[in-house]
Amino acid sequence: MGNARGGSVRADVTYTGPFSAGADMLAWNAVWRQETGMLFYLSEVGLGTTDGYAATYSSGYRNLYITLINDERDAGNGGRAAGIVLDPTHHYRLVVSSHDGYTFLLQLFDKVDLVNPWCSVVCEDANRTYASGFCALFVWERTYPSPVEGAEATFDNYVANVPRSMPATVTDLSPQPGGKSTAVYPTVSVAILDRDHQR
Repeated sequence: MGNARGGSVRADVTYTGPFSAGADMLAWNAVWRQETGMLFYLSEVGLGTTDGYAATYSSGYRNLYITLINDERDAGNGGRAAGIVLDPTHHYRLVVSSHDGYTFLLQLFDKVDLVNPWCSVVCEDANRTYASGFCALFVWERTYPSPVEGAEATFDNYVANVPRSMPATVTDLSPQPGGKSTAVYPTVSVAILDRDHQR
């Protein structure tokens, strides 16, 4: 019957231009090869018809990425962070946002530190393929066909809104929050995305 998948969409609120949507990822099946995350600028929501963007954590590929979705199929990746292994004993927060309608930011926070992102993905869709739509949550099992794997995740504290302004924000830190540098003279770096306000 296809890949196992589930989701929840709030179809009474349409976002265009600046928006922010986030949810706490409290649990997920870290053994199955599945994708878990947020959908945004959705339209034509339905099996085989959904258009928009996906902001995803992949436990199968250990990636954090944003992709274009056309008729519920991957139509091209815009940004990707590789080698992301999440600890299933921790709770995480996923936040996807845009300040201009075509530059997208996906941030992953460990809930012990909701100020500094653990990692982020930034990308642009210069074509502005989808400019407005709904926001949603989803979980999708990648292995096809699979007689044993499914789609399983638990979300909490979903919020989506249109902020009045979106100031510059930290996207990446090295070492990562909670991490330690082993070098005698460590290199510490911070990446900042300029949005409505300069650094």
